[in-house]
Amino acid sequence: MTGWVAIDFETANALRGSPCSVGLVRVKEGQIVEEWSSFIKPPDGHDHFDAFNVRIHGITANHVRDAPGWPETLERIVQFAGDAPFVAHNAAFGIGVLVGACEASGLSVPDLRFACTHVVVTTSRSSTPKSSTNSLRWLRADPLQAQGPALCAPLRCVPPPRYPSAPAGGGVPFHFDPIR
Repeated sequence: MTGWVAIDFETANALRGSPCSVGLVRVKEGQIVEEWSSFIKPPDGHDHFDAFNVRIHGITANHVRDAPGWPETLERIVQFAGDAPFVAHNAAFGIGVLVGACEASGLSVPDLRFACTHVVVTTSRSSTPKSSTNSLRWLRADPLQAQGPALCAPLRCVPPPRYPSAPAGGGVPFHFDPIR
């Protein structure tokens, strides 16, 4: 595999179906080739902003007032990915947000594939001698400056060029599971 789309969501509150921001990064041959992020107006009934979440990401109801809703955003996400699989550092959260927002909006969940870097790192570290963990360091979160909170995590899924231990050609040891 030489290409994937890293994805991350921010939510307005503790409800998984309350996305308020998304970030996507397309990677081909180990290089970032496209980025996209957007505020999202959360689905009705899921659109209140909890102070806890706002403290984490800084996004408020004012930021999303004129943002596209979930149906438009989902269409853009699917178009952006094309046939590429998704990678997320906590795929269970991202899948939960996607499914929750679809359910809250009365939409079918698209047929997508996800891999989780958190699972890859955790599994690999438990079976890898400590001296070999440097080969996995490119999967860890480095501090990044990005255009919007939800774009930071997808950028962390991309092996930076300064990490020569990243697999040649951009391949990664991911196993992609269907969303359902």
